Amino acid sequence: MDVFQEVANNLSFGYDQVKVTIELINTGATVPFIARYRKEVTGMLDETNIRDIVKEHNRLDALNERRAKVLSSLQEQGKLSDELKSLLLTAKTMTELEEIYAPYKTKKETKADKARKLGLEPLCIEVLGTNFKSDLNENFRIFAQKNNIEIDEVKSSLIDLIAERINLDKSTRETSVMESMKSTKINVEIIPKEKRKAKKGYEGQENDETEIINQENIGIITQIKPHQLLALQRAVNRGQIKVKYDIPKEKFVEIAESNFIKSKMKNEQKEIITDSISTCYTRYFKTSLERSVWSNYIETAEKQAISVFGNNLYDLLYQSPLKNVIIMGLDPGIRTGTKVAVIDEKGDVLKVSTVDTKSSSKSQKIFNELIKDFKVKKIVIGNGTGSRDVEKIIVECIKGTSVEYSIVSEVGASVYSASKIAQDEFPDLDVSLRGAISIARRVQDPLGEYIKIDPKSLGIGQYQHDVNQKQLQETLNGVTEDVVNQIGVDVKTASNTLLSYVSGITPSIAKNLVAYRSTNLISNRNQLLKVKGFGSKTFEQSAGFIRIYGGDNPLDNTFVHPESYDFAERILNEVGFTIHNLAEKSTFDEIKRKLKGLKNKDIEKLQSKLNISSTNINEIISSIVNTGIDPRSGLGGNIFRSDVLTLEDLELGMILKGKINNITDFGAFVDIGVKANALIHISQLSNSYVKHPSDIVKIGEIVDVKVLKIDGKRISVSMKALK
Repeated sequence: MDVFQEVANNLSFGYDQVKVTIELINTGATVPFIARYRKEVTGMLDETNIRDIVKEHNRLDALNERRAKVLSSLQEQGKLSDELKSLLLTAKTMTELEEIYAPYKTKKETKADKARKLGLEPLCIEVLGTNFKSDLNENFRIFAQKNNIEIDEVKSSLIDLIAERINLDKSTRETSVMESMKSTKINVEIIPKEKRKAKKGYEGQENDETEIINQENIGIITQIKPHQLLALQRAVNRGQIKVKYDIPKEKFVEIAESNFIKSKMKNEQKEIITDSISTCYTRYFKTSLERSVWSNYIETAEKQAISVFGNNLYDLLYQSPLKNVIIMGLDPGIRTGTKVAVIDEKGDVLKVSTVDTKSSSKSQKIFNELIKDFKVKKIVIGNGTGSRDVEKIIVECIKGTSVEYSIVSEVGASVYSASKIAQDEFPDLDVSLRGAISIARRVQDPLGEYIKIDPKSLGIGQYQHDVNQKQLQETLNGVTEDVVNQIGVDVKTASNTLLSYVSGITPSIAKNLVAYRSTNLISNRNQLLKVKGFGSKTFEQSAGFIRIYGGDNPLDNTFVHPESYDFAERILNEVGFTIHNLAEKSTFDEIKRKLKGLKNKDIEKLQSKLNISSTNINEIISSIVNTGIDPRSGLGGNIFRSDVLTLEDLELGMILKGKINNITDFGAFVDIGVKANALIHISQLSNSYVKHPSDIVKIGEIVDVKVLKIDGKRISVSMKALK
């Protein structure tokens, strides 16, 4: 089958949509570029659709490449029967292909091969048919005499040959796997601590998963939730448990007998086929089914975990920035003092210092001076050790003022501080001071700051270290790329890291661009072509996503692509304006009003007059109308307060505002202003059925919750109780 058609069938897209998408990718087009600027040829596919198509196409390419190698290897070994070839050609996944191939990988002679050498193939075919006339025992005697072996050996060899045929039967294999997926039971054996041996890469990770496992519903595999399966997998990798599979043999026997035993057969045929079915199960199917069932469910669980992580990252990066304020970031420390960083409206560092917060009165005086000298409006405190002591000092400082503070997660701040990115940004600063800058900036510009930190260090996933790392990284890179290009970047201020996620721009080109702007004022998009490495293809892919504020051409501050500037100008002319009117506030408001007022018949006239698609016309109009609008506005944010709340202040039934910090399969974690995050269990999110917590809440969302339970630092809260 044509691979484009196969992708289309598997994903329910049109053949032409798949074909043109892959062709664009092969010419060097990026996903964000195709999604925004090639809608008319892809049939309005979005970034997720395009990535799914590319991923499935790559999967099928890898599968077909591996299939070709397997077929070639078996052909060389002389083991490629018609049945085996047919089964391999119809394998739909790499797991299925490898399971079929597994018994034949060895170059050693199999028992079935030996049976063929004895000349038993014709007898095997005859026994499996309904017109078997001869006496089976007589056949055994003749073959034994001819090959100078025992009759039992002949019988055993025939069973080996029939067992192989049963193993290669597509219907038996597919139905058995499907039924086993429904009925396999998981049994867990906990290994004593002194006998545990972790797999490579899991050494020293002694967080005991067995407590969780004992509390979970271990039984029929269909009843085990994805995150529970990943907990089992982690415990296996850490050497804490053994997982045993109870796959009902009776079901396989029933399926095989219905496929191979016919009512017209002689009893002796039925008996030897029954024995062959048992041999097939033991030799081929039992281990294969165990691996298939487990790998299929783990693969599904990993996809779910990766999807949750990707969605969480998207929401984290998409949080609303805090604009036009001077912020003071505090990284609390008891022994070495609290690190302080004051940043201006653009994120530039105005002041860094270390304050000894052991003395409340002295530190309060220093903070008051900083707030006054730099006109600080917001204070952000990292939630690390000593944050409560610092919080109390800050509350005293800002009493009677309009200054507010917020406690934020400092997860990942230390990772950033020691990274090469931080070293390049602040080569002369101490590592700990860089952390305070990161804490302040992640509130001012979440995207610009979080993008510098490995997503796996942000504390927003579940079992992220236990899933397929390549697939996880691909997903996270894709999410980051999508967010950056959906928002656009200011070419004059964006960091190397942020620029490297712009469509078509590599890290080396991003570095060259930053170097170029340090000595050149960039006033239009065409100047990008002067940057080293910035060729015509890079320009095509990136120009529409780069913003130039206050430049020569107002369209450079929009999503209108340079390839469409002529069309944009003609559209503006049709409503009585020019491109340069976009830079004038009074006329810009009128332009927006007129463009928004265009009817379908007006678009059709423009389409005919300009000879471009209505899709492109609407994209140009939307880009002009939304000039200067940040799509992140109002999404997520932080809760700023002027009072202090501690764990001891909590009471059952108390209603609080909180910020969603993490989402998992079983619920959402919310920061309610105390040291520990509170859990909103999936059952407490809504009065209606909730399929997944992400359907109800998003990372960064501000919600009202009611305190249900306080058990030490474990806090349970509810949104449902307020509805």
